[in-house]
Amino acid sequence: MPSTHAKLRVLRTYTGPTMLERIRIVLIGTSHPGNIGGVARAMHNMGLADLALVAPRCDIITQDSISRASGADHLLHQATVHATLEEAVADCTLAVCRQRPLAHAALADDIASGTCRAPTRRMPARKCPCGAGVWP
Repeated sequence: MPSTHAKLRVLRTYTGPTMLERIRIVLIGTSHPGNIGGVARAMHNMGLADLALVAPRCDIITQDSISRASGADHLLHQATVHATLEEAVADCTLAVCRQRPLAHAALADDIASGTCRAPTRRMPARKCPCGAGVWP
């Protein structure tokens, strides 16, 4: 059985993406740049760095978005813009949507059927359009 020191050495040599690096936050149809900046700040605070925007209805880099990002403006500059949701999550294995009311029926079906598995690629958590009364 390997010693604890040997186990730590193995963990340090792993160069693949961490679990947090596999999470993609997707905002759909965002209409206020301050909301994008606020999400970037929250992502930075939680160690997330992959922000995707689907058909944003506002400019991404504005004084308001940079101000609300509060030190996470690098995420605004790195954000990818996509025309469709399908394009934004094309390289993902699991998509979870958060809207009001919480839409988790599809994920619950996957869990119940046993088809839900550990993701090997990026995992998006997507926020639906601002006008849909999402995220109180």
